[in-house]
Amino acid sequence: MKLTHRQETYVQSLLDLYRELNGPIHYSVLAKRIGVSPFTAYGLLRLLEKKGLVISQYHLNSGKLVVGRSVASDY
Repeated sequence: MKLTHRQETYVQSLLDLYRELNGPIHYSVLAKRIGVSPFTAYGLLRLLEKKGLVISQYHLNSGKLVVGRSVASDY
């Protein structure tokens, strides 16, 4: 599971956010933190999920389905 330097930087930002928020992180929150579009952040999270670094969690929030991602424990 090889990551580019840029991906490693994003993973570190994701870890920092996870510690700050103490829970799942929506891709739009990550996008704001790392300065990319929500679409780019979503794609990054999907890639990290395929590499086994994050897992998807789906939550109901006020009756709406909300996608969140949390950091997997083995990174």
